Amino acid sequence: MTIRPALLLAFLVAAPTLARMNPAAAQGASSTRLNPSVRAAGMGGASSAVAWSNDVNGWANPALLGYASGFQYRWSNTRLLPGFVPDWWFQTDRASYGWGGIGLAVESHTLSYGEQTDSQGRLVEPTEHVRPLSGGISLARALEAAASPRGGAAPRFTQYADVGVGLSRKRIRLRNWPGGDAETDANDFGVLVRVTPLPKPEAGRPSVDLTYGFAALNYNDASLPGTGLFSSYVPHQYRHGVAGRVDIPLPQGAAASLERRLGRWIAAGMDPLLSLIVAADFARY
Repeated sequence: MTIRPALLLAFLVAAPTLARMNPAAAQGASSTRLNPSVRAAGMGGASSAVAWSNDVNGWANPALLGYASGFQYRWSNTRLLPGFVPDWWFQTDRASYGWGGIGLAVESHTLSYGEQTDSQGRLVEPTEHVRPLSGGISLARALEAAASPRGGAAPRFTQYADVGVGLSRKRIRLRNWPGGDAETDANDFGVLVRVTPLPKPEAGRPSVDLTYGFAALNYNDASLPGTGLFSSYVPHQYRHGVAGRVDIPLPQGAAASLERRLGRWIAAGMDPLLSLIVAADFARY
């Protein structure tokens, strides 16, 4: 959930009227406010501290890329307001790879405002193109990966705490705008803190994991002059996220019994028996 859903809603509702008058009558690079993760959108946008997923949301907090595992590619195409302006669409392509507590992501986001008539009577399609390149590292996971080849064990504190950091550099391009095309670069920074009072379930004991994430998006005062925008600054966004996870394992002896009856891979997929995750994001623009 988020405490500021009305801000994005107001932008999306007001934007059709603004675009009919002038497609550039908005703040620069408004697409940087749109969450590219469909999974996170289904959670109301709460994702800045959600590290227990194969689809961590580096847009909300680049530090989460330290928890990425393996290679993933994601694609989405969304009609923003089909009932009002059916030709507005937002498309995203994201590729990421993570191993040993280090994750990298290359993304491409395109926001189209549909065909418009310019001052010379020509049909043009104002678009915003954002190309983020992001990286993140998790200290605990990196120490665990470094200890594994030597057959050793990571420091004990990695079971109970972790700190991650991440950075993102975004190339922003505006095309076919009434005031002219423009380009700029914007930066993101994120931190993730994990505290685990009860580590991984053992002997039927539940586990508890708590996280806090902070991200400063577009913090470097990037601007897009000469595009006819009443505000040429790329909008800042500050996100504070909290999340908690509780895992309830299978009762003692149940895992071994399931393994004998159903096979090891089925039994492994049923432990933990129940996982509960609660998350909240607080966004300030």
